[in-house]
Amino acid sequence: MSNKLIKVPDTENLYYKNVKIIYDGKYGPREKTVKRYTLRFLNEDGKRKQEEIGDDLTIKKALQIQENKKKFIESIKSKTKRTRRTRQKQPIISIPQQEKKFSVQTINDLAQYYFNNNQDKKTINREKRTYEIYIKDVFGTQDAKNIKVSDVKLFYANLKEKLAIKTAGNIILMMKKYYNYAIKHHYYTGVNLVSEIEITHPDNTRTKYLTKEQIQELENDKRVLENEDIHLFVLLSTRTGSRAGSIMKATKFDVDLEKHTIKLHNFKKKVEDTKEYTAYFDDITRNALEKRFETCKTHEKIIKSTYASLRKKLQRILDDLFNYTDRDNEKELDSKGRVKSYKQLLYSKKGLRSDEAVSEEDLEVRAKRRKNRIVIHSIRHSFAYNFLKQEKSSIFKLKNLLNHSDIKMTLRYAHDDEDENKEIIKNMYK
Repeated sequence: MSNKLIKVPDTENLYYKNVKIIYDGKYGPREKTVKRYTLRFLNEDGKRKQEEIGDDLTIKKALQIQENKKKFIESIKSKTKRTRRTRQKQPIISIPQQEKKFSVQTINDLAQYYFNNNQDKKTINREKRTYEIYIKDVFGTQDAKNIKVSDVKLFYANLKEKLAIKTAGNIILMMKKYYNYAIKHHYYTGVNLVSEIEITHPDNTRTKYLTKEQIQELENDKRVLENEDIHLFVLLSTRTGSRAGSIMKATKFDVDLEKHTIKLHNFKKKVEDTKEYTAYFDDITRNALEKRFETCKTHEKIIKSTYASLRKKLQRILDDLFNYTDRDNEKELDSKGRVKSYKQLLYSKKGLRSDEAVSEEDLEVRAKRRKNRIVIHSIRHSFAYNFLKQEKSSIFKLKNLLNHSDIKMTLRYAHDDEDENKEIIKNMYK
């Protein structure tokens, strides 16, 4: 038997030697030669050890044993930390070093501390970009304890002129968040000066919705029928009343064509609530889904386009069909009834030129028009309106279909028609 170990090619600390062994064969004792593998390693005390790990192993198996051994020793090291002892065999008392506190001086310091310690990378990356664009150049180098509230108010007023009211408010809320996070974790001893700023919350209540006839007009539009993604999105949103995000995430696996059901995910609900719910569709949607599933894998998304691309195309169709009519000033339209250069001007401040003077009254008029604009989320309101028109419908059934946690939220989707209410009262006792 050879005592010489031969290193296994392309491996570390793995060796083998040829060993003759005797085993019981069918006709008595027999002899054969095997490769006996040995692993050399440093144990938890740092001493060299070697251990026989088996005979006639494959390279893959030997490497797996070596990796498991490393993990085992590392786990022992992490659990039992040996302390150094003096000549009198008295342990040295190690004083744990206190964590160095974050030195807060500027708004940049507050923001960087928040970014470095927050775990949600997707949200943080988005907030970082917003901070770099809007806040850093204005307040980044200012002392966090001596920032002037009047300057922040002026900054907020300028943001509201350039951006949507909600976006401007979110930027100020970000500044408040940086202060609160540092105070909560004892890295900042001052007060939150930005907390004095009152945030204006926009009224985003939609007052316009699509009737049954308008939905049919949308479904039969040539641009909708030619684009399979837009066609499926329109069918699913008008039949299920679901949010756009839920529809965009749905896969073939979530659909049961026989039962006419689809499982959707509600991203707005809290963690402790049930986020998955079941929605229903009709035969028209079933036929469209069957066609899509011919080339769709099991866990592939039903809508293949990105939401940004789909939203841009679908919003143009909605504008052409429903948003470019009933204007007060016909001169704003071209020969085809479309707004040429400033269609955004009628709904928001994004289309305004920097040198254009606009009165407060004009902005209020545009805000009212904006509430009447048909957007993608208006389809969800349209579903609620048309569902409540059915004989056996109720607000409680609508609550389940929209997957609301509170009936108060569902009531916002129950659009009242004054003329219809009058007609119902007149005919109630006839």
